[in-house]
Amino acid sequence: MDAVSLPQPAETPARGGIAAPPAEESASLFFQQRQLSGTKETTGHFFFRSVVVRWTWRFYSQRLTRAGRWLALPSLAFLGYSLSSLELQAYRPMAFMAGLWFVALCATLLFRPKVKLTARHAERACAGEVIPVDVAVEQRGWLGGIDLRVLPHRLPQEMDAAPYTGADLAPLKRGESATVQIGLYCAKRGAYQLKGFKAETDYPFGIFRAYTFFPDERAVLVYPRFDRLARLDLSSGRRYQPGGVALASVLGDSTEFIGDREFREGDNVRDIDWRASARLDKLIVREYREEYFVRVALACTILPQHGSTRSTR
Repeated sequence: MDAVSLPQPAETPARGGIAAPPAEESASLFFQQRQLSGTKETTGHFFFRSVVVRWTWRFYSQRLTRAGRWLALPSLAFLGYSLSSLELQAYRPMAFMAGLWFVALCATLLFRPKVKLTARHAERACAGEVIPVDVAVEQRGWLGGIDLRVLPHRLPQEMDAAPYTGADLAPLKRGESATVQIGLYCAKRGAYQLKGFKAETDYPFGIFRAYTFFPDERAVLVYPRFDRLARLDLSSGRRYQPGGVALASVLGDSTEFIGDREFREGDNVRDIDWRASARLDKLIVREYREEYFVRVALACTILPQHGSTRSTR
């Protein structure tokens, strides 16, 4: 079989208009997101074997905002100063910071998003593609006009949200609905289980995130990455291919004539070509080899094309 040339695409194909990371940046971007993204499932990870470590990481990555993380630094400094000093004045900054954290935490529990969330996405994809997810959000709470963000919850380690920070949703009044689209970047082939999606907000102080989780377990099957063939040449007839299945093992002794050569000591006398020997005035023998099946591997995809409801086989 002749060599098959494969094109080298400039970037990984995507579905639904969501761009996938470029090929040269996907590995580093995927590594960073696996380490820092709060949308990942930490159960089973070697670093998060302890329940305390898992809970601390989830609180830091999912509950604290960027402003909350920066506010934690002076809070820890005030805490250390107040514990190391016996003066009463040292406890005032710490008491103020503790009151601020307490009020922000109470507000987080009070202003949790009261919405209805429904997600739709494909159940199959190829490695390196982005699965578009259409998320419909309906506002059911009495407090409208707050900013919401929709993102997946506890993704497998081999998948990432695109973008990994989620999709922002415009403020909705009570009874209003809106649809946003986020992507799921599939970096590796395999069968994965999605936990669901969540809607979150940092209202009102921007220190904590209040979110509502909507469990919706679905299976996603990720196939190996396929590239389009620029050319496919198949050999015709029966040609010798080392490692193939010999026809002689099924149909009996079967050989194929490949040419003549001069007689050498040890050759079988039955293989002498007497006509050629008479013409050339020297002994000529015929060479044979076993016949093999022609091995042809044809890979086909039965995934439906984008925008089509029927499979292309």
